Amino acid sequence: MGKQNIAIDYGKVQQLSADISTSNGGGFDDIVSDYEKLTDNMTKSAGEMFEAVKDQITAEKEVVSAMSKACLQLVGSIATAAQSFQNVDEAMRNMMTN
Repeated sequence: MGKQNIAIDYGKVQQLSADISTSNGGGFDDIVSDYEKLTDNMTKSAGEMFEAVKDQITAEKEVVSAMSKACLQLVGSIATAAQSFQNVDEAMRNMMTN
């Protein structure tokens, strides 16, 4: 059995990357907002345990924020790679038809 060519649906890749990039950070912004609501609603409590929980929530929020940035960069890289492949495909197609 011979090797098959790779088929990329460039329109789908572009649409998905646009959807993720524009839909409030791929959904991570909602999660970060929920973490902020947690700490905002914890203003009437005090104590060591409370501070430890608040510190943990803050640390988790920072991790989610970092993951959001990393995922959005990955989506951007995938979109750039797909565009590069598309450019090469078009150049090769033009060379073959001319």
